[in-house]
Amino acid sequence: MKKLIKHRTAIDEIDRQLVSLLQKRMDVVTEIGKLKRQKRAKIYQAQREKRIVAQLLQQVDHPVLKEKLPGLYNDIFTLSRITQALSHKVKPPFTKIAVIGLGLLGGSLCKAIKLQNPAIKIVSIKREDSDSRSARESGLVDHEYRSFKVLLRHVDLIILASPLSTITEVAQKITKAAQKREKKLIVMDVASVKAKINQYFQQNSNSKLEFVSTHPMAGKEKSGISNSEATLFVHRPWIIVPHDQNCKHTISKIKSLISLVGGVPRTLAPQNHDKKVALISHLPALLSKAYLDFILDHDKSSIKFAGPGFQSFTRLAHDNPAMQFEIKRYNKNYIQKYLNLWIRYMRKGREL
Repeated sequence: MKKLIKHRTAIDEIDRQLVSLLQKRMDVVTEIGKLKRQKRAKIYQAQREKRIVAQLLQQVDHPVLKEKLPGLYNDIFTLSRITQALSHKVKPPFTKIAVIGLGLLGGSLCKAIKLQNPAIKIVSIKREDSDSRSARESGLVDHEYRSFKVLLRHVDLIILASPLSTITEVAQKITKAAQKREKKLIVMDVASVKAKINQYFQQNSNSKLEFVSTHPMAGKEKSGISNSEATLFVHRPWIIVPHDQNCKHTISKIKSLISLVGGVPRTLAPQNHDKKVALISHLPALLSKAYLDFILDHDKSSIKFAGPGFQSFTRLAHDNPAMQFEIKRYNKNYIQKYLNLWIRYMRKGREL
């Protein structure tokens, strides 16, 4: 037993050293990122990464480590690229931000903003749900207000990260509360279906209150603030869906905020957005859930023999069911269109 404890103590010390070295590596990576931007050099160099792995493999004798080292370093390189992306400090376009809805996306936004600039004040509406309590207790939210009428006095941007079905309702409350506001207020959402929301946003935007519709193409199959990440948006497309009442200066500020948290701004028209996300996001989740249900109904016992392909294919089946219900409801036409095309495509494949 003493020998086992001795070996475990040695392992613990090695792990501490590994973490310390990884932190030092991230610090150096941050400085490299700054220098590359100053010189306008290419950030990502695939050939250099390959050379690093090849050189390290020459030092490895253990066969398992030799086999797994490239994958291990792929994770390290991914971490490095994320670190370099976040080392690019963008001047914050807003200093006082309200985040309404503190689940996966709202919580990740709070963490990302605070990571990049702790001085930015983040507030919200006081709620007693578990996500709101967690945000309050962890200090992720600086202050909570009991009404939008009071909250509006203290912010220059509101981010609506609440469930899809509530966006218009919350926007109506903000519209009413902002009627006597003198300073301009910008409100943006992060919902995944745009046509109806964008219609309300266009009809109710004016010189003092401007709504901007956006959709970060980032997420996880797990919901809630406990699964939120400061790096969730890094290198992910973040779609801006402008309407006729949006001004260039406002869109520019929203793009700066997206860049601040590591996202990549993209632009689409409302109908085009809903059409594309039905194909690349909503339909895959629907197919994943349908396939898992099919297995559970026909041969549940087969799951214990499943490999990584099954886990990958069914990952989206574990998405928040309430969110998936809302998506199917609000983007029904495009989802149905592509589902019908998919069924025809599968029938054609079956005939072959």
